[in-house]
Amino acid sequence: MNTYKYLRLLILVLVLNLFSLSSLAQANVATPATIPQDLAGKVILLNPGHGGQDTGAIRNGIMEKDITLAISLQLRDLLEAHGAKVSMTRTTDVYLRLPEIANITNRVRPDLFVAVHVNACGARAVDRIETYYWTQEGQEAARTIFTALTRQLGKDGLPASKHQLYVLDHTDIPATLVEVGFLSNPKTRASLVTSSYQRRIADAIAVGITDYFTDRIVATR
Repeated sequence: MNTYKYLRLLILVLVLNLFSLSSLAQANVATPATIPQDLAGKVILLNPGHGGQDTGAIRNGIMEKDITLAISLQLRDLLEAHGAKVSMTRTTDVYLRLPEIANITNRVRPDLFVAVHVNACGARAVDRIETYYWTQEGQEAARTIFTALTRQLGKDGLPASKHQLYVLDHTDIPATLVEVGFLSNPKTRASLVTSSYQRRIADAIAVGITDYFTDRIVATR
């Protein structure tokens, strides 16, 4: 084989190898089309707890309002990736009165309302997941989100509890309030400020929301 033919063959082999590697890389990249659209058509309203002058719980300068917003923004992106239409009561550090939040809920009329909060108490050792509801449908959402959070975060918690909270009892929309951990617990506090742990919480809530809608579909069959 002369040198010219050899070089042509070598170039052809290199081109084919590059094409194969490129195709393999593209196959391993997740695209929106590969994400299950299991929440398509669902409208979900997220309420990041507190905001503005209402800081929520504070420990060592860390404010509940900042953590709830960070988690909710990640949760919004996850839910939208699965096809949901997501609204938020706030996307920045602003204060909303409780009646304003209820008015937003009743105006948007979502399929589900989820308020995200962080707890605190005087006992530093206390740490658990808590979810609250007021209506029967809210109970189902509180239950599935509680199950997902305790399972995926490896934490204990109080089973979903009925509680007359303003954002829950001033609407007939299925609604739940989620307490994702205790800011007063030093170990949990150190985790709550990290983006990676916030993402784990968002992932778990998203799973619980998906399970809620899946269970509703099964129940109506």
